[in-house]
Amino acid sequence: MRSLTPGPGHLAAALPPVLNALFEDRVGMMSAPSVTRSLAIQPSPLCALPLELLVEIALKVAILGSPHGPPKDIVPLLLTCKAIYHSLSFDRCTPLYASIYRLSFDIRAPRRRFGDGMLHTQEYAAQLKKCCVALTRIRRGDLESETLEDDLWTAWLMALEDDGRNSEQMDWARLDDLLHSFMLTKLWHERELHEQWPAESVTNALAIWLFWYRMSQGWLITSMNRAE
Repeated sequence: MRSLTPGPGHLAAALPPVLNALFEDRVGMMSAPSVTRSLAIQPSPLCALPLELLVEIALKVAILGSPHGPPKDIVPLLLTCKAIYHSLSFDRCTPLYASIYRLSFDIRAPRRRFGDGMLHTQEYAAQLKKCCVALTRIRRGDLESETLEDDLWTAWLMALEDDGRNSEQMDWARLDDLLHSFMLTKLWHERELHEQWPAESVTNALAIWLFWYRMSQGWLITSMNRAE
């Protein structure tokens, strides 16, 4: 059986320049080659764990640290060594990323529509990637983005399937800020060509619907809080 312990060359190649700098700071006067040889002789105990336990550790790291937005807290674990990265990469460990999606986003609506038997780990993992990419771009607030229409489509579908978690994800993405800016500027672009009305476009329709939905949700929550 081939050993999962990375060799000296593999370890050096796996560490980006920033991590190399941190690595050297922690070992003081020791040279990089000697440290690499030392680590090669003493592999991380994580490499000896069964994959099921490693996946469970990765899931806890991803969810407990920052449950909103991309699971960025898992990155340091992936950078531990090439063996761990290989085991937990997106393409090779879809159950991990499917679990992250199920714990971070709402899934009851898709289950009602399709049934559990029609939804597999590949679909959940792909949806995690799609939503996280869209939310990250929305968070940038770029109204000129070429992907704005696609990202608003993703947000619209998230809103339709919202049971609470999706709203929190859209809060993280600062969707309301982007929609507010859009309503004040982009919505009225070239209105002189449309009798001073917004142009009939998919992007405008999505922005207006999401703006109304988010405003309605905020009004409902405020009303409930006042009633209490």
